[in-house]
Amino acid sequence: METLALTEFLKQCPPLESLPESELQRWVATCRSTYWRAGETILARGTHNQMVSLIRSGAVAAYDDEDQLVNLIGEKEWFGYRSVLKNGWVSLKLVAWEDTLAYQFPADLFLAAYQQYEAFPTFFAHHKPQRLQSTLKNLDLERLDLCSPLDQHSHPLHTLPVNAPTYAAARALNQHPTLLVVQNESQHPHALIDDRHLRQAMAQRIQPDAPLQTWLSAHPPLQLPATYPLGKALVRLLEKGQQRALVKTESGWQYFDLSQLTTRTPAWSSLTQQIHQAQNLAELHQLSKQAEQLFIQLAQQRMDPIQVAAILSALYQAITAQTVRLCQAEQGPPPIPYAFVITGSLARKEQAVKTDQDNAMVLHDRYCPSQHGAYFEQLAKRINHALSQLGFAPCPGEVMAQNPRWRQPLSVWQTYFHQWINEPNGEALLQASIFFDMIAIVDDHQLVAPMMAQVLDQAEQAGLFLHHMASNALRFRPPLGFFRQLILDRDGQRQPVLNLKKGAIAPIVELARVHALAGGIRRLNSISRLRGSAQQRIISQDGYENLRDVWILVNHIRQQHQAQQLLRQTPPDNLIQPDQLSYLEQRHLKDAFAIIGEMQEALALRLQNP
Repeated sequence: METLALTEFLKQCPPLESLPESELQRWVATCRSTYWRAGETILARGTHNQMVSLIRSGAVAAYDDEDQLVNLIGEKEWFGYRSVLKNGWVSLKLVAWEDTLAYQFPADLFLAAYQQYEAFPTFFAHHKPQRLQSTLKNLDLERLDLCSPLDQHSHPLHTLPVNAPTYAAARALNQHPTLLVVQNESQHPHALIDDRHLRQAMAQRIQPDAPLQTWLSAHPPLQLPATYPLGKALVRLLEKGQQRALVKTESGWQYFDLSQLTTRTPAWSSLTQQIHQAQNLAELHQLSKQAEQLFIQLAQQRMDPIQVAAILSALYQAITAQTVRLCQAEQGPPPIPYAFVITGSLARKEQAVKTDQDNAMVLHDRYCPSQHGAYFEQLAKRINHALSQLGFAPCPGEVMAQNPRWRQPLSVWQTYFHQWINEPNGEALLQASIFFDMIAIVDDHQLVAPMMAQVLDQAEQAGLFLHHMASNALRFRPPLGFFRQLILDRDGQRQPVLNLKKGAIAPIVELARVHALAGGIRRLNSISRLRGSAQQRIISQDGYENLRDVWILVNHIRQQHQAQQLLRQTPPDNLIQPDQLSYLEQRHLKDAFAIIGEMQEALALRLQNP
C-alpha cells in the first residue's frame, strides 16, 4: 500500500510524471523518506550533497552566505538538485522552515534521467528564461513569421493591358486559373479579375472581342512592396476588409491572398468583408458573435497569442469603424471634418475578447459649439450606445466620445498633450498613458496622424515627463511575493483569483510604452515597441526576448481561459482561480512574473542613474 501511494504521488510531480512506468518504478524503489524538525539544518554551505529531495509536506528555507533568506521551498517542490548538478558542492544553507517530510533520491539516478529525458533539463533549468523558452516550445503554437517579407508568401500573376479583348482574359485564366491583373495605359494596376468577373460579363452578353475597359470598371487593389512585412500586410487587409493585395517584385506583379496563408483560419477575410458591407447594427451584432467564435477556434487551435490578438483587434476595429459609419449615415453628413479615435488594447492590436470602450473625437478647428455642438454630441452618444448594444461595455472612467472632455477640436487636443508633457502630475500621467496609445479609425482629413507625430517628438525630448512616466510604470508590480508565492486578488464573490491583466499584461504595456517614448519609436503594439527598443539598445536583446516570451505565455493562458468562458456562455474576464492552474502552469507564471520584476528593476536602476 505504501508503494502504491508513493507511486501515485510521484505521478503528480513534474518532471517525474513524464517518465515511462519502468523508469518511474526505479525511482520508487530507490526512494527514502527523511524527516526534519523545524529549525534543523538539512544542508550546510560548503558540504557535499549526493541526494535530490522532493518535499512531501512542510517547507525548507534557503539562506545565502550572509544568512539572508533568499527562497522558501514548499510542498511538491525540489531542492538539492543544484548542488548535484555542480558535482555535489552546496552553496546555500537549507533549513527546515517547519516540520518537513521529503522523499530523497540518489544523485546518480537523477543525473542519468537528466541526460536521458528532455523534461528534466527543461524543468530544472537554472535560468528562468530558459525554462520559459522550453515551455513555449512544448506548447507547439502555430506561429507565422510576421516579420518575413511579403514576397515569400505571394504567387505569380498574369498581366493584360486594359484594351485587351475579353477572350484574351478568358484564355489567360484558363492557363493560369487564379487571378490576373489588368493594367491601364500607364501600366498601373486597373483591377484584379478572376472567373467570377468573366461570368458576370457573359451574363451581360459582352462580346468576346470587346476590350476589357468597356465593361471592367477601375478598382485598383491594395499594392504593397515585396519587402513589406507579413504582419503589417495582414492588418492592412483586415482593416480594409480585403483578402488580396498586389505585391510589386523585381520580376513584376504577384498577388498575396489572405485566405491561402493558413488552412486553419479561412474565415479571416470573409468575416472582415462582411463587416465592411454590413447595412445595420443587427448585422454587425451577428458578425460580432462570429468574431467571438473565430477567437474560440484560434485559441483551441493553439495559434500564437500575439497573432490571435492582432486578428481579433482588426475585426473589432472594423466593427467599430462600421458602427461609426452607420451612425453617421443615420444622422446625416457631418458639418465639419472630424476623426473618431480609439485607445487602449484595441489601438495597440492587443485585444482580448470584448472589453470596455475607449474612444474619443478630434474635431476640425472650424468647430463652433453653437453651430456644430448638437450634431457631434448626438453622434457621439449614438455611436457609444450602438457599441454598447454590440457588447462593448461603457468605459468606467468615461473615456468615450460622448464625454465632452474627449470630444474637442484639434487645437484643444494639442493643448491637452502639451499640458500632460510639461506638467506631469498624477492626472496628467494617467491621461498620457491612455492617449499616447491612440489611433484614428475614421479620419478622412488626416487630423490625427500629424498631431501624434508632433506629440511624440515633444515627448522624446521631455526628460522630466519621461522620468515621471517611468516612475508611474513601476507602480504596476507583478503579483509575486518575496518567497515566490502568488499574490492573489478577490473577485466579486470574494474568491481568491490571479488577475493576469493587472499582474502581467499591464506591467509589460507600461514598460514598452516608456521605452518607446524615450526612443522616439513610432509604434503602438507592445511587442513591436519592445523590439524597437532592443534595436535601439534601450533594452537588451535578451530583455526583449524574455518579455516577449512572458507575453506569449500569459496571453496563451488568458486566451484559453476566455475561450472556455465563452463556451460556457459566461462573461470573459482576466481572473484565474489558482486551482484552475496546474503546478507547472503556476511555476511558469512565477518565472514570468519574476522576469517582469527584473526588467522593472532595470528600469528603476536607470532612473536612479540616468
